[in-house]
Amino acid sequence: MKIRTMEEFSNRLDQEIVWRLREISEIKLMAQQQGGLAQKAIIRAGLALVYAHWEGFIKTTSEMYLMYIESRGLNFSELKDNFMIFGVKKHINTITESFSAAKNISVIKSILDTNLKAAKFSISSAIRTESNLKSSIFENISISLGISSDPYRQNYNFIDEDLLGNRNRIAHGEYTAIDYASFNKICDSTIHLIRSYLSRGQKSGVDKKSQLQYGVFRDENSPEPTPPR
Repeated sequence: MKIRTMEEFSNRLDQEIVWRLREISEIKLMAQQQGGLAQKAIIRAGLALVYAHWEGFIKTTSEMYLMYIESRGLNFSELKDNFMIFGVKKHINTITESFSAAKNISVIKSILDTNLKAAKFSISSAIRTESNLKSSIFENISISLGISSDPYRQNYNFIDEDLLGNRNRIAHGEYTAIDYASFNKICDSTIHLIRSYLSRGQKSGVDKKSQLQYGVFRDENSPEPTPPR
């Protein structure tokens, strides 16, 4: 799968968000229409589903972002510095594991040479959520993509407790009692975070020389999200 144009990237993002929001809206409606034990069961299932959409959306759209950047055919030297991590990570691992000076010198040369090569990413392994997208992992993904995590920090407790915490308790068979009002709020807050990660109008420059606006993710200087409370 390749994403070659900004229009194609935007369309893929639209497709990715629409089906997820429809499922979250549907599970909210199902819970609202039930009562008693049936409602509790739907809410428990819904909490796991909402978390799955949070993790799935961040991972999938981040991978799409890298596919789009890769399609531009730019060298690493033409991109923002954060993208270099995807090109040199395997070399860094070699240095930390080797005590050989000759081998490490060779690896350092490879790292320097990478800067002059066309940016290529191992998409399947580039974005790691560890199947546990807590705030620290989200922040790591954001920074590696050049997306400021500052606007999201006020929501880290929500991500760790309301999203991931509830999902883990349910997955481990623990009883989790959450009423419909709280469930509805978790759904709406998650939708807000997903939408803010998309960020239509605010764009992040990828090409550091010409400052061309290749990405559609939030600029570092842009405030936002706020909701979850």
